[in-house]
Amino acid sequence: MKSKIVLLCIASLVLQEVCAQNLEPIDIPITPKYGEEDTNKMINEFTQTGSCSLYDFCISYSDADDTKLIYYSLLMADKYNCSEAYFNTYAMIMRMSKDYNYTLSEELWHFVFSYLKKAGDLEHTGALFALVSLYKKGNEYVKPEYERAESYLKKLNKVMHRNWKLENFGK
Repeated sequence: MKSKIVLLCIASLVLQEVCAQNLEPIDIPITPKYGEEDTNKMINEFTQTGSCSLYDFCISYSDADDTKLIYYSLLMADKYNCSEAYFNTYAMIMRMSKDYNYTLSEELWHFVFSYLKKAGDLEHTGALFALVSLYKKGNEYVKPEYERAESYLKKLNKVMHRNWKLENFGK
């Protein structure tokens, strides 16, 4: 009996080794990326229907860069009041500013900041995080305001079902 168990274990190990050598790794992307044709189809559909979820899907999984998609973010925000589009407009312009080493003018800052606040008003969690952080730390255009930071944190806690404290926020 003991020899049969040992033989079975050896056979199992040999079989595992043979199978492992015959398997080739499969390149499966974690998230799909859609090319130009599929992206254009999605853009056509969400601009016609106002589908914020399709817009978000397209922005998240498209190969298109921010310089192409910024126009659709503006459209979805202004025409369909899409919270994701308000936030993405802010985030894209801030990212492009950083990527191209461009300092935003005061007018452009106030424009993108108004989109960030609108996204926060619509309870977009990314916007609420950004607003809490911005009002906690401040920047060249926004002075730190503890009360505003607290009010946005209260809204964020409600949306996220959390109980974060401002003094611990961002650590």
